[in-house]
Amino acid sequence: MVSGLALFSHCGVTAEERVVGQRVLIDLEVVVDLGDAARRGELDATVDYADLCRQVLDIGTRTRHTLLEALAIDLAEAVLLRPRAREVRVRITKPHPPIASDVVAFSVELTRRRAE
Repeated sequence: MVSGLALFSHCGVTAEERVVGQRVLIDLEVVVDLGDAARRGELDATVDYADLCRQVLDIGTRTRHTLLEALAIDLAEAVLLRPRAREVRVRITKPHPPIASDVVAFSVELTRRRAE
């Protein structure tokens, strides 16, 4: 699980959010068959989380989305391209959203499975 990966995103409904951008937090839960990794003790038998974080940062900072849901789908699809990933749950949290001063955060969460 990757928890609280912070990135600067240009994701939002308002033009200001898309131009100015803001910090979002990404949580990923990746389902992987860990049997091979446990037996072999080698990184290529599981998901390289450092590489996964680099990929998420690239997608999240390079692309622009109107909705957090669209960013979540892009991230889920990228994770499922990894050979060992079977399922992923993506949660994106936008702390202190600029459109609601009395809300601590907005979040979306989705789960996607690899088509067999």
